[in-house]
Amino acid sequence: MFTLELKLPNDIHKAANLIEVKPIKLKLVQYLFIIQEEGRGHMTQAISLKNISVKNGHEIVHVFIGKGKNRTIPDFFFKNMETTLSEVQSPCFVPDKKKKG
Repeated sequence: MFTLELKLPNDIHKAANLIEVKPIKLKLVQYLFIIQEEGRGHMTQAISLKNISVKNGHEIVHVFIGKGKNRTIPDFFFKNMETTLSEVQSPCFVPDKKKKG
């Protein structure tokens, strides 16, 4: 972010040469993400939030992702998160005979 200080002289044509831009120091925030793997919506939302955070100068320092014992985390998630990840055993849906969770 920048502040803009404008000093207008009597001659308006010289005004463009007098614009001074001063940077503002922003506070960096470090985040720890904890994500439930069940379904793909949680992972894609986490990737989007990571992208927004990094774009605004923040840092994702670690990601914990919960997964069921018979599930695998897709490669797209590891590739897009670009930080240290830890898989954690977590509960998941157990389908019945009609494959409903």
